[in-house]
Amino acid sequence: MNKKIKAVICRIFVLIFFLCIGMSMLNINLIKAYASTSDNKWDDTWHISKDGLYSYYVSKDGKLAKIFYYEGPWNIKKLVIPKTIDGYVVTSIGNREPEIQWPRPFHYLKDSVEEIEIPDTVTEIGTETFAYLSKLKKVKMPGHIKTYADRLFLGCTSLKEIPFPKQLKTIGDYAFGETAITNINLPDSITYIGDNAFSNCTNLKGMNLPNSITYIGDSVFWGCTNLKEMNLPNSITYIGVNVFWGCTNLEKVNWPSNLDRIPGGIFNDTAIKEMIIPDSVTAIETCAFRFCKDLKYIKFSKNLTYVGYQAFDGTGWLASRQKEDYTIINDTIMLSYNSDEESPVIPDGTKFIADTAFANKSMTEIIIPDSVEYIGRYAFSNCTNLKKVILPKNLKEINDCVFCHNTALESIKLPDSVITIGWRAFEECNKLKEIEVGPNIKQVEMDAFSETTWLKTKSGDEYVMQIRYGSNHLR
Repeated sequence: MNKKIKAVICRIFVLIFFLCIGMSMLNINLIKAYASTSDNKWDDTWHISKDGLYSYYVSKDGKLAKIFYYEGPWNIKKLVIPKTIDGYVVTSIGNREPEIQWPRPFHYLKDSVEEIEIPDTVTEIGTETFAYLSKLKKVKMPGHIKTYADRLFLGCTSLKEIPFPKQLKTIGDYAFGETAITNINLPDSITYIGDNAFSNCTNLKGMNLPNSITYIGDSVFWGCTNLKEMNLPNSITYIGVNVFWGCTNLEKVNWPSNLDRIPGGIFNDTAIKEMIIPDSVTAIETCAFRFCKDLKYIKFSKNLTYVGYQAFDGTGWLASRQKEDYTIINDTIMLSYNSDEESPVIPDGTKFIADTAFANKSMTEIIIPDSVEYIGRYAFSNCTNLKKVILPKNLKEINDCVFCHNTALESIKLPDSVITIGWRAFEECNKLKEIEVGPNIKQVEMDAFSETTWLKTKSGDEYVMQIRYGSNHLR
């Protein structure tokens, strides 16, 4: 063989050798980082148990062990985690820095293990420790665990029964998402349920929420299509958006008497049939009851002041009111204008006009009574015949796109009470050449007057330039 070829081959082997060493060192460093925690309790030195089953590290006092990786074998059906490793008491499993890209502690058991026993020495179980163990059916958990970490059992699609220790206080984000759990009986110690904690648990039929709960995060029961009923205790002080989104068989929910809002999307596409909204509620947010076609009876809060975009779209309640000229709640909140007169008369006493309430109508003029305090986004958008608008004297905000694409509007007077002009408020009002702006405006959002004649004819003026670029301090 040519000497030059031999030399090249030799160099290639040397290079491969050093690359292998470098990758090995990188892996060891990743393992150390993977096993590290934010506290100072643990030494970062990587240990492998004498039996070769676990990677772990030791507390600085030399007494405790934290397991962060299972080394094998990987074809077992039952895993019994030991109380001690090499003389150290096991108190923690699976804690790691989440940004390190490394297989989860029991990742390679994902297609085999059906049962896991955790010793009563363990007090802490980390993020994603048992996630995506698709064959897992049974877990024995210590009774003194206080926190179920984020994504703890996420994707354990065979897990039907889950133990909830009597001292458990917190359930993390996605902790039981996509499991096969059917019923949940939470202990009275629970105070916090994180985002998506039980999302897409399509077999979940029943659950009790104890009076200890104060916080329910976003989308907690998203897509739980077999859930039929839910009792929300008055202990709850916060509940997030989209909590029951897509629970297509959910028929009955009682709302806590102390909350002041019904969050956005919370009952979207459910089978709710009636809703009694307590007087503590002042706001119903965007899409709260959208596509609840069976919802035909609603008792509204007497103190309701705000209804968000499409809050009742697709409900039986709203459909039954489409023949009326207006859909109005409590004589003060106008959801929609259902007729098509040239000069509709808004009832005096109306305080709130909802998003898109008059959008796409053929009216030529509108006089908004002084009782109106709020006009929603797109409320009068795409009214291409609208020439005359009189605004209420106490209005403080011209909302986003509220008059956009009104191509016949030529002039408008903004009351002195107006402080804010929203994004694209008058966009593409092509004939709008006269605007009387009040003295108290403090904020104008981008494109508020885009493509108006008024803006084009005054484009050199400093005042208008500030409007064009959305000055936060117009004056």
